[in-house]
Amino acid sequence: KTSAMATSAWSVPTCRRLMLRWSHIRSFASTSSQKTPRELYKSLVDRGQLKEDPSQQKALDLIEELHHQVMAYEAPSSSESKTEGGWMTSFISSVTKGSKGSAPRGIYLWGGVGCGKTMLMDLFYKTIDKPRKRRVHFHAFMLDLHKRMHELRTTGNVKGDPIPHITKEIIEECWLLCFDEFQVTDIADALVMRRLFES
Repeated sequence: KTSAMATSAWSVPTCRRLMLRWSHIRSFASTSSQKTPRELYKSLVDRGQLKEDPSQQKALDLIEELHHQVMAYEAPSSSESKTEGGWMTSFISSVTKGSKGSAPRGIYLWGGVGCGKTMLMDLFYKTIDKPRKRRVHFHAFMLDLHKRMHELRTTGNVKGDPIPHITKEIIEECWLLCFDEFQVTDIADALVMRRLFES
């Protein structure tokens, strides 16, 4: 289950369990940034590290398109988000409204255990040759988010709701955010995530 500002979607049905690990993808470190996700996928198949799967191929159609959109997109510098009415405001607006020339809309993958969701996201992430990107397990992201909220509340550096401040911090750190195992089962976390993406 992965997300990068998830708005569009594709289901990856339950399929054969994969033995491919991140270390296999990382072994292409010298060339993967020059490939597209589909090209890297084919390389892994050719090396015998991955067995071609029709469901993954269908998901790759959307992932490949998103890859091209992200590579063509010029993300404003993080310093611009520090000014009032800067790129953070326009970024959030473009994601919610989907306006022309806006930030690319993301993909949400779901399916059974072992069908390749994480592997496909890793192919996408590894082939994005851009700065300020982040791949993180959703549970780790939420722990970090709650830690930031606690620190801001205890230090008193921010008055009122800390979420808008944290949102700005995150956007300054990365404009491409990929979640592994994106699953919200706690109502409190669901409310926090809603405020995070709406702030």
